Amino acid sequence: MLIDSLVIGAGKPAKLSRVNALVGANNSGKSTILEDIVRLVVNCEPSAPDVQVEDGAVPRVLTDVEYIKSLNEDSLTRGLRKEEGLEAGSFRYQGLGPTLQTAGAITLPAETWNVLQRPKLMATAVQKSKIVDFLPLRIAYSTATMRRTLLESCPAVSPLEPAENVLQAFQYASQNKREMFAEACRQIADAPQIRLDDTQVVSLCLRLAGEFPAVSGDPVAMAREYDALDRLDDQSDGLREVASIVLGMLMSEGRLVLIDDPASHLAPDVAVKLGKWIATHAEMLGVQVIVATHHQAFLSGLLAGGDGVSLLPLARQGDHTRIQSIPPQALGPLSRSPFLSDAELVNCLFRQQVVVAPSDEDRAIYQRVAEQLHTDSSVAFVHAHGQSNVAPVAQLLKKAGLRVASIVDMDIFSSEQAFMELVMNLTGDQPLTTWLSTRDKMAKSVSEASPQAIREDAEDVEAFLEQIQAGQADELVEASRLQTKPSADVWQTIREQGLDGLSEDLRPWVEQLLDELQQKGIFVVPKGQLQGWIDFGGLQSREDWFFNAVHEMEIEECPGDLQVFVSQTIDYCLSPLASNRTHHGT
Repeated sequence: MLIDSLVIGAGKPAKLSRVNALVGANNSGKSTILEDIVRLVVNCEPSAPDVQVEDGAVPRVLTDVEYIKSLNEDSLTRGLRKEEGLEAGSFRYQGLGPTLQTAGAITLPAETWNVLQRPKLMATAVQKSKIVDFLPLRIAYSTATMRRTLLESCPAVSPLEPAENVLQAFQYASQNKREMFAEACRQIADAPQIRLDDTQVVSLCLRLAGEFPAVSGDPVAMAREYDALDRLDDQSDGLREVASIVLGMLMSEGRLVLIDDPASHLAPDVAVKLGKWIATHAEMLGVQVIVATHHQAFLSGLLAGGDGVSLLPLARQGDHTRIQSIPPQALGPLSRSPFLSDAELVNCLFRQQVVVAPSDEDRAIYQRVAEQLHTDSSVAFVHAHGQSNVAPVAQLLKKAGLRVASIVDMDIFSSEQAFMELVMNLTGDQPLTTWLSTRDKMAKSVSEASPQAIREDAEDVEAFLEQIQAGQADELVEASRLQTKPSADVWQTIREQGLDGLSEDLRPWVEQLLDELQQKGIFVVPKGQLQGWIDFGGLQSREDWFFNAVHEMEIEECPGDLQVFVSQTIDYCLSPLASNRTHHGT
């Protein structure tokens, strides 16, 4: 690894790990930050990363870059050709430049490495030392445009001369790397075998074949047989993209690898496999990777590749860019959670604001209302596969630094433990005493049978006795039914009627509790449950109600109080004042 953290303004540095993904909306600054890393680390403009700027390249978003504290000569020179210099104690280092399309070389005296002993090593300080001239050999930067020409056919090179591009470097790579390249392209892009063709001696190109010709002692025949095979130059953009990224990483041992828009030409399934390959091979190749992407499938693969991935979400407000670091410790549990699919997780990470609903029906209705109210909303809606799972799902998302609101039915108050767990997971604090007191009042009302319920029980018993006298009842079955029938199920009344099912004395207390919980991101449905928002008349199953509700949404016949409720959840998620995230601004 090379970089420890990125700095924007006076904010807290955004920590990096082995593999890092810059994500965000268009124009949020993803590509600009990659460009700024080039400017700060190698003192070059990204448009000409092989040419250093005399007066210093000026970053646009980043303020500085902090290097890792364990940097030393051995780690920095890994994978480079090293020879003794003309001056005593000096060494000459050779390798490819930042684009992997030029040769680079520099001779450094032994004392150059003393700068690495500083307790805090910042890029702006290193730019004033001789080592900044060495760092172009330690970075590999590519955009989608640059990768289109990275693997084009080129002249061969003598083993005594420095390689001037990645194909020339690959010409003398180990057999193991050649096999890794071919296998990676096969696994990721479902491609035939890809091999380097150096049979013509003076030129190099990559070729494809289901089966390559057997090695013979006749160089002319070999060259002709290879010349009849398909060239990678003539293949699809997607295959060339995969091959360029894979070979670029394989030939970048010990480097900082910056990849802009790595899945621009890839189908989703290929993007997933490429992301996974990058994440699983970065440590083995000794590279640190920073990608800028808006491709959800690629990010899904990256997260599936291991626990060493950090996410760097970006957001732009006016002239200010905000950056957040979500470390592997937070992403790992999220990616392994059984409650969120890969697509849901990636959607949450891209949007950064999430509403967690109890069931998929809840999610669908609330999300549809949100889409009608906020067509450009960046809030994701997910469901927790049941109300009992809302608290743990919300906690996982909050630990990843996301802004989270939860929607729960009013019977969340039926269990003190469930209510306390929800509050603690969403706020990190114990519920207020007044909240618990109000919940206790509700629980007490549940234990007291309402006059209506008493009348219903009496009527049931009277009807049962009449059936016995008439010889029309199965005494054991009917007695069992009456024994297990819940008396005075006030929670059922609250689920069906919400606040309207409370007594006049209790209702103001519960209304205040709901208002205070909303300020903490906990939105209790005042109608009791999802079905309470729209009354279609008569008894309906949940499935029938959902079908009718979706139809209402399609014709935009949405109740005003439901619109207000959903707007409040979105406003909470988008509010910058109570954000639980650490932001860094320019």
